[in-house]
Amino acid sequence: MRLTDKAVAGRRYVCPLSLNVFYQPVSTLCAGQLTGTYSSAMIDVLTRTDRVDPLTERSLDVVWRSPRYDIDSQLTATQGCIALADGGQ
Repeated sequence: MRLTDKAVAGRRYVCPLSLNVFYQPVSTLCAGQLTGTYSSAMIDVLTRTDRVDPLTERSLDVVWRSPRYDIDSQLTATQGCIALADGGQ
């Protein structure tokens, strides 16, 4: 999916693991600080056995998930297109 709104597309709304637009974004908490934001499905798979932030390799807190409703609401209000569905426009 590609965001068509130029004001929103310029921001960093891409999951560093899947390289797609965030889907249900979640930030990780390490030592009480937000360390990274990922799509929830991706981070759930990667932290299934190890509670480690995949990019910084730091141990995650006991309560390590912080849902990012602010990013999710901005993405929900933004228009986007799927390149193959609309003929590559």
